[in-house]
Amino acid sequence: MIITLVLVSTYFIYLGTKPNEWETHYFKDNFSELSHDYPRDLEKIENDMNNLDLALSYQFSLTSPLVPEPGAYEAYQLYEDNLKTNHDYISEMLFAKKNIHNYLYYINGVREEIIASSEELSNRASSPMFMNNAFSQKSLIKQSDAYKELSEKNLNIRLDNEAGFKLLRDTKIADFILMIFVFMIGVTILTRDRELGLNSLIATTKNGTKNTTIAKLILYTLISIITVFVVYVIAILAGGLVFGYGDLSRSIQSIMSFRNAELALSVNQILVIYIAQKLLSILLFVAISTLIIVIFKNIGLQMLAVFLLLTLSFFSYEFIDKYSYLSMLKYGSIFSIFDSLSIWGDYHDVSIFGVAISRKIFSIAFSMLIILISLIISYIVLVREKIYKKSYVNLQILKKHLFKNAFTFEAYRIFIKGFGILLLVVVIGGSFYIMKQEQRPIFTYERNYYLANINGLEGVVDEVTFRKLDEKEKYFEAIPERIQEVESLYEKGSIDSSQRQTMTNKIDNENEQIPTFNRIKDQVYKSHENTNGDKRLYLQDEMLGIYWFEHNKSMLINSILMYLLLIFVINMLFIKDKKYDANKLIKVTNIGHRKLLIKRMLIFTTTAILISLVFYVPVYLQANVLETQINRKILVQSLPHLVDFGANITFNTLFILLGIHRALSLVLAVMIIIFINLKVKTSWVSYLLSFLLLIVPNVIAFMYKDLSILNYLPFANAYGINTILGNLRIYGFVGMLVFNVVMIGILVKVNIRKYTK
Repeated sequence: MIITLVLVSTYFIYLGTKPNEWETHYFKDNFSELSHDYPRDLEKIENDMNNLDLALSYQFSLTSPLVPEPGAYEAYQLYEDNLKTNHDYISEMLFAKKNIHNYLYYINGVREEIIASSEELSNRASSPMFMNNAFSQKSLIKQSDAYKELSEKNLNIRLDNEAGFKLLRDTKIADFILMIFVFMIGVTILTRDRELGLNSLIATTKNGTKNTTIAKLILYTLISIITVFVVYVIAILAGGLVFGYGDLSRSIQSIMSFRNAELALSVNQILVIYIAQKLLSILLFVAISTLIIVIFKNIGLQMLAVFLLLTLSFFSYEFIDKYSYLSMLKYGSIFSIFDSLSIWGDYHDVSIFGVAISRKIFSIAFSMLIILISLIISYIVLVREKIYKKSYVNLQILKKHLFKNAFTFEAYRIFIKGFGILLLVVVIGGSFYIMKQEQRPIFTYERNYYLANINGLEGVVDEVTFRKLDEKEKYFEAIPERIQEVESLYEKGSIDSSQRQTMTNKIDNENEQIPTFNRIKDQVYKSHENTNGDKRLYLQDEMLGIYWFEHNKSMLINSILMYLLLIFVINMLFIKDKKYDANKLIKVTNIGHRKLLIKRMLIFTTTAILISLVFYVPVYLQANVLETQINRKILVQSLPHLVDFGANITFNTLFILLGIHRALSLVLAVMIIIFINLKVKTSWVSYLLSFLLLIVPNVIAFMYKDLSILNYLPFANAYGINTILGNLRIYGFVGMLVFNVVMIGILVKVNIRKYTK
């Protein structure tokens, strides 16, 4: 189950960092046109870029008062056939050519760049700036010698696809998730006998403690290795199948992101090294986490130690300068060891008491040393551990409130013993990390039409708005007259054929804007009619509605992560009760079992509501980044997506209602998961049913936006409801809120009755 959660979580992390779809598309389409005579290819690409620039200036002039550059119309004619099927063809091709040009420029001069880098580093080492810094000087000399040696080798430099590496480049969050789950595996394996009091029994058998300790360490290591191997092999396969790595035999210096690599490795070798480095990294973490688990007997202290370790490791790697004498802390951190492509794709030295040691050698040697020391100490402690006495933090106040109050004790079981707090940190961190930094198109014809017509109309809808619409409508109605005027000027000889064509094209372009204008006009009139002329009605850019009320993948990922957290934490608690037959003991009390279930439901409900608020933050931040924040004081009918909403409420009110719905959806999901656990006796069936009801609909909706019917499921649409809000309208939305409340009430009663039988 843990491995499944790891795979699902890392899948969405990778999905959030995938390369731009345009990049993969243009590279595949344009790569076949190259001759691999790179100087000639460069010249051809530069000519194409000049033509596209001119054509784009002409295309832009059709919707603006700007005068096109000389030769712009002739360049525009080269692409007229393509524009008939794709209005954005020129801007997309220019984007493609510029990126191809950057790759070509790099490939054409990479050998010379390696030689130049060697000479530059040698000169810097002898400069006065580094004369008083022995480490920096030695590092620069070593790096210069490494590049000089590399330049003398026969490198296979070829231009090819490299998009797959962008999927593997930054995996800090995926690494973090893996470490948390590996730690949970370790706690489960290494503390089971301790908590059941079996250590003393095992110690009575011949070599029982030694054999058991060795078996535990081997099992923990194997499970961790298999988990990491599966996750990163899937990542590599996904990168290759979806985006591609190009020719695997070419040197890694062919890839721009490996321009500072000093070893003559091939692409297939770096992929093998990537996996090997990840395996070494997880072995290091397994060894350290094992040491923490065997030294600290209390689960709270174990979690605190791991949290501090990862926090200090992250900040050391991110903020210590690579030339600092503290670079040993930087490159000895867990996150540094996990950063495979940075270790092998770039040159760095580590200062070991002033001596410059290659980061590659240091990473391997340091990891092996810590692994050996940690495992030896862990083995000694585990072998000597015979009788276990439960250890709690020695604070009387804490003990009184934590273990004598059912609510706080259950919270302790869920968030400390059940790793709930760690999972919460993981999913919230993942939510922030996958906040999409969407790249806006350089130019889209339809978008340009829309902006050309809405410009000057945005703002409060009043008499001025209607007057402007009428004026623009009359302007469009006069298009036939302007065409006749152009033809008359041409017949009289006042303009030549080129001027005639330019003027005709501009008028044709204005004619194509009429459907967009009519769409805006219909929105204004319809929203004004639906709101009875409410003064809070504004005309807003439809892009805001696309972000908030269409298929926003970031919102759906947040929804999936929240449901994963609830499923795992709730199921784990009930599974433990079933495992130890705790329900039989609980039910012998008079009303204790009823109170216990109510308090559990309150804990999970509170958690669900809190995380629904926390998970809204990335969405809000993303809207700020993309400049898609909405004026909260205007009517919802101000956006085309909600013209037919049916109630004169502002976005402030709507977002409050959406927050209530989100919380109710999660609470309903909590009650459903609890019901499944009370009804089903087998743990894997509980997980399976929970996944089918809560996760699968969101995953399908995420992958296939046309299947919006799945977003009507009230218990699985914490964020998905945004996409159907325009269809639900106010009555359907309120009906869904009422349905959630009624279902929550029914399930609470059913769950209590089921639990008290």
